[in-house]
Amino acid sequence: MDYKFEYVKCNICGSDNFHKISEKGQFGLPANVVICKECGLTYLNPRWNEEGYKYFYENEYDKYYRPHLKSRSGDKATNQINAIIKRLEKNKLFPENVQHILDIGSGEGINLIDFGDRYRKSDLYAIEPSRKSREHLQKLDINLISDDVNSDWEKNFSNKFDIIIMR
Repeated sequence: MDYKFEYVKCNICGSDNFHKISEKGQFGLPANVVICKECGLTYLNPRWNEEGYKYFYENEYDKYYRPHLKSRSGDKATNQINAIIKRLEKNKLFPENVQHILDIGSGEGINLIDFGDRYRKSDLYAIEPSRKSREHLQKLDINLISDDVNSDWEKNFSNKFDIIIMR
């Protein structure tokens, strides 16, 4: 893909005074990592434009990070307790009555499956750009809201979710 880039200011302090740390990310992909000289935030600048991110997450992400999608009835990636659930349990932050759970960037649905196991009567929703992952989520009967977090999906789901996962 021919990546197009856009320059952005620091999300924390608004400065455009930064030092470049790297031009390559994992797998040799272009990733201009910078550190803000004013506040220390590390971020991408210039970063791919919205079209570039959308293309990558729809068409390329799975080959790098999810070469083999897991199935609900199959083994999980690990036998470890879900890190999000573990953190919420540790801090006693689990809500009592959960009916609707949304995972933004849900991938193959592992977090939703784990939360669904905990809240068996809840409805599970996903926003996921990857075509392969969306196909997999449909097989799991997970409700697909959108393939793009930047769409206006929230207009139809105001005050709908008891838990939102975005990781």
